[in-house]
Amino acid sequence: MLAILTTLYVLSIGPMYWVWYSGMYVSTEANYWVIAFYEPLRLVCHVEWIDRIVTAYIEWWIL
Repeated sequence: MLAILTTLYVLSIGPMYWVWYSGMYVSTEANYWVIAFYEPLRLVCHVEWIDRIVTAYIEWWIL
């Protein structure tokens, strides 16, 4: 069950990327909950191979 929830959490960044980006860098809206929600994923992405996978997935969504 934990593996399924973790997978869903990681996969949810794809469609939510622009909301996260807006809250993180543009700060035009109160999207602080999105920043807090995805902070653990951002920290895990300091591991190079995880970062490559997550970045490729996000790029697939935003193209």
